[in-house]
Amino acid sequence: TALRGAYILWRYEDYAKELVRRLKYANDRSVAKTLATYLVEAFELSDYEVITAVASDGPSLRSRGYNQSELLAKALAKKTGIPCSPVLLRVKHEKQVRLNRAQRLKAVEGNFVCFKPTVVTGKKVLIVDDVITTGATMNECAKVLKEAGAKRVWGIAVAKK
Repeated sequence: TALRGAYILWRYEDYAKELVRRLKYANDRSVAKTLATYLVEAFELSDYEVITAVASDGPSLRSRGYNQSELLAKALAKKTGIPCSPVLLRVKHEKQVRLNRAQRLKAVEGNFVCFKPTVVTGKKVLIVDDVITTGATMNECAKVLKEAGAKRVWGIAVAKK
């Protein structure tokens, strides 16, 4: 896989689930700062040169008004001093909620493009997402970043389903 690995803070239950839901569905954007604090306290991230977020799909972005993963990425960048740059664009919008692992892997193929390859070329990149289910989305993002010239790509998420 293109993704070298992923830092995952918690299982998606109890407190983690509550915080993610507040960030994602209750418009509580301040949660991003709290979660970024937990992430930087739990993981050594100083080796990374660029932070980016999994691109949100169009319908979710329009209804929510923001990309929760990007808010988290920006908060992480502030706490670590590592530059944050949106470099991924979602070009297909496949809902994956009811898909199994094999279907998810297939559904995410070709979903993303890197529209700023010069930002990641030769760099160690950290991709941020709120929740990882199978890792298919994050791995597809990593594949696109590697193809754009990223040296190494790791993921980081608040929780794993």
